[in-house]
Amino acid sequence: MRVPSNSALTLCAALLAFAPGGLLRSQQDESSGLFPPTSQDFQVLWQELQERSAEKDWKSVTEGLETWIGLLDKPSINLVVSNDAGVSLGVRKALERFRRLLPAQWRRRLGERVDAVLEGLWSLYSEDTEAILTDRSRALLRHRILRDFPEAKIADVVLREEIGYRILQGDWPAASHWSRRLLQPGAGGITRLAPQEKVRVLISALQADLALADAAAFSRHQEQLKEILAANPAEARTPPLETTITALLKISPASIGQPSRAPIPALSPFLDPVSYSRGIRSPQEGFRPGGVLWRQQSSEEDFRRFVGERRTARDGADQGGIDIPIPYHPTLASGVALLQHERQLTALDLSSGRPRWQAALGARTTGYLQPGAPVSNGETCFAVHGNTLQALALETGELAWRREFTYDPETQELNLSTDALRKAGGDDKKAAQGIAPAAGTPHRGGLILPINVRAEKQVLCYLARMDGEGELLWKTYLGSKDNADFLGLGATPSPPLVIEQNVLYLSNHGFISSVDAEDGTISWIKEYDSLSPRGLKESIRDENRWHPSALIPAGNGDVIAAPQDSTRLLSIRASDGTTTWSCSREEHSSLIGRNTTACFLAGSRVSAVGLSGAARGKILWSFELDPSIHPQGRGLLAGNRILLSGRRSLLQLSALDGKLLSRDLWDFPEAGGNMLLAENRLVVIHPGGFVAYSDLRSDLDRLEKKEKRDSRDLLELARLRLRSGDLDAGIDTLESWIETRPSPPPANSELDGIQLATAETLEQLAREAEPNRAEELLKIRTRVENNPTRKVSANIVLGLFLKKAGKSKGALTAFHDALSFDVERPATDKSRLPGIPGNKSVYRVDGFLQIPAEEFIRSEIRSLRKSVPKPGEVFQETESKAAVQLRSARKSGEIYGLREVIRLYPFTEAAAAACKELAISYLDRGNSIRAARTLLGYVDDYPLRFDTVRTALRAAQMFYGAGKRAKTRALYEGLLATHPDKRVEPIPGMDASDTVGSYIRRRLADPGLAELRPADNQLLHTPLRMVWRSPADLL
Repeated sequence: MRVPSNSALTLCAALLAFAPGGLLRSQQDESSGLFPPTSQDFQVLWQELQERSAEKDWKSVTEGLETWIGLLDKPSINLVVSNDAGVSLGVRKALERFRRLLPAQWRRRLGERVDAVLEGLWSLYSEDTEAILTDRSRALLRHRILRDFPEAKIADVVLREEIGYRILQGDWPAASHWSRRLLQPGAGGITRLAPQEKVRVLISALQADLALADAAAFSRHQEQLKEILAANPAEARTPPLETTITALLKISPASIGQPSRAPIPALSPFLDPVSYSRGIRSPQEGFRPGGVLWRQQSSEEDFRRFVGERRTARDGADQGGIDIPIPYHPTLASGVALLQHERQLTALDLSSGRPRWQAALGARTTGYLQPGAPVSNGETCFAVHGNTLQALALETGELAWRREFTYDPETQELNLSTDALRKAGGDDKKAAQGIAPAAGTPHRGGLILPINVRAEKQVLCYLARMDGEGELLWKTYLGSKDNADFLGLGATPSPPLVIEQNVLYLSNHGFISSVDAEDGTISWIKEYDSLSPRGLKESIRDENRWHPSALIPAGNGDVIAAPQDSTRLLSIRASDGTTTWSCSREEHSSLIGRNTTACFLAGSRVSAVGLSGAARGKILWSFELDPSIHPQGRGLLAGNRILLSGRRSLLQLSALDGKLLSRDLWDFPEAGGNMLLAENRLVVIHPGGFVAYSDLRSDLDRLEKKEKRDSRDLLELARLRLRSGDLDAGIDTLESWIETRPSPPPANSELDGIQLATAETLEQLAREAEPNRAEELLKIRTRVENNPTRKVSANIVLGLFLKKAGKSKGALTAFHDALSFDVERPATDKSRLPGIPGNKSVYRVDGFLQIPAEEFIRSEIRSLRKSVPKPGEVFQETESKAAVQLRSARKSGEIYGLREVIRLYPFTEAAAAACKELAISYLDRGNSIRAARTLLGYVDDYPLRFDTVRTALRAAQMFYGAGKRAKTRALYEGLLATHPDKRVEPIPGMDASDTVGSYIRRRLADPGLAELRPADNQLLHTPLRMVWRSPADLL
């Protein structure tokens, strides 16, 4: 049915009176998928104009475009219309397309209407210079005229003012851009300007060229100025301009240096990988991490537990291929590394390797952690914490302002508080719930910030721009999507990418959008094929594609996107959202950067994907990580090298062909994380805190050139050589250090830390070395460890290794050495672990369950002795040592000496004799309970000896005499079940004709034992193994 020709005009009036609020969001209850900010009325107008343009009803089309003109002073109408091609266009851009279809006559008529409206709006502003600089509404009007109505008559006036404004602001790139636009030939450019105005524009262009050191552009504009002066000498050379013209013409283009890139206030491999890779000073060739300049532990135990639990499956098995999400990313600003770890922000001076300042951001926030990085404009640092945005002085760390985002579900509006120190009450906490600002992007002294609002079953996506003073310049609602969070985790936005005047935003919720950077006007919203809700939940649960990746400009007008909720790598045209090509990508992969030929995906595999020609979208090379190398942290592209962080080591690959260049161990295990390489310093944010490394080559040169090296120099040199893979030199240096007989360093001192780190390095190297080398490294580790508890652990590890290798004697020696270091330690403030007396060492079964280390060692010694036919002969050396220890204990006559023989040399003949003598000593002192327990220990350790049953009966007598009736009955019942017919040498109260069974039955008839009820005696024996664990707790 045909709509009357005046219907478009009627609809226009209704639309211009339309005030968008929560219209669309209220219509989403029964829907699914993406809900962009649109309205049915604008969609009807779009279809109406399509029909009228197809029918060549230009009058109706012109009337319909009244809405387009009226949108100029109605920025609150920021909606989109769908064109049924997967891309929703902003209403301004969508309606403007119909202007191009108009014939010349109708276009002139529309232009007259446009000129009348624009002149009316422009006449409201004065020509005051101060107003030009400070009036934001005027600046926005200029911008909208130049963007939406570039062919208007008033456009050249507006353009000249914009050029002057940019020059006064010192924004030389923008001044150069607008000057070149005005110098273009055509009706809207230099052609219709008067000679004097042409000269003024060229002066502005030349000033911008000088500021940007663009010699080629300066030479070209000089020639244009000379031509205009030659053609119009009288009109062009006015007295006010003569001095400036003469000075500019005297400058030789050859005297201008090469074009210099504008200094970038902040560089982040997460926020903008391309700018980071290009903007950092070229690192020293072959940089490798050396010594630790600075280390800081985080107090966030919850996050370390969160990461630790995700490293293991529910059955306790290690999940090596899982890339643990570390949400904290470092940023470089003016020689300072900005490091955020939950509620703490640290500014690390890279030149000195020491913190410049530290600031607390507030109390711990609820909900899951949003990936992000601090942002800086060169003077101020911006940090997101919870639902707040805080600005701190870059030099001092003082808080400049604090803003809090809230959401009103009644008005469906995102709000920003201006009270910097307002404390959140009950209503404020409710308003802040579900607000999740993510990683922002610096822009013109402020930042552009993506914000997600989780409202019931929907995720509302916003984009906001704030200036350096904390003022909200604009906010744009981009739509909503069904909330596919799983266990409180879900997709998070990628950092926005600013290209000229457009902000590209990857939501990771099924769409990517482009908005105007100046006023937030939506240009287009593109949907892409994403995972189903079930698939998204599975990908989150399995940590696949967890890390959000920044958009990367491809350099040809396209941007490369690796959405968090998609299995595809996309190349999208920035101007209109069209997909130019796409390819599949593997799981656990993040987009870390590009060079001129390829972009790079890093995760459990590293791939280079071609960007142009026949290789476009194809894998040029790939590097498969060894299964023993577990990724942890985001990969880093620095020049022609790719740095890959693992849990235990750092790998460096060539970005040209994917070849492995080097591998270096971290200073401590599990120290891998998100990295920043700058000024020959490598800064890492890992689950436990921060660490900064110096350059390996510089550190080695410094230590090797020393004429006299003390023990500390030798230890540090050995550690550096070992971490860099030079094992022979490292071991030789460690042997030299051991020969110096260094005294133990003070606890928690820097030297203690170096010694501890060296021991950890030896353990890491041993895990991957061939057997003979691994044994050598583990043995040296036992000599390097300083802390007794760690010595116990080191000897246990050595013993288990030798036992597996079939070297029983060496394994037994290692286990006995471990017992020698397992001594009682002074009590600490920490609570003792249940069942571990005297603060003795513990052993973690499968890395989780804590049991007394002594019990585990005894179980291993027992199994070793059982594995050989004649342990007394096979382990003669150990028996001899035990005998010497027993003679010494007898000579001293102290109970402690006998107990040490039993503790240090269990299951030996000397220990058996010591048990009996110790029991007699306890009886002589009137302590029958301890005597009985000692005899029971003998029974447990020597179950097959000839006197074991008699000793057990004697222990039961002692327990009965001490009033331990339940213990006595349990012993009797156990012996009655296992040895009823056995005859032993009689004990007091036992007849010569009694068997064990007859004696025990007579004893059980005793009224004191007969009345007792049998009880289950449950004992926990080693070895233990984990069979199941609960799911990870939420943060």
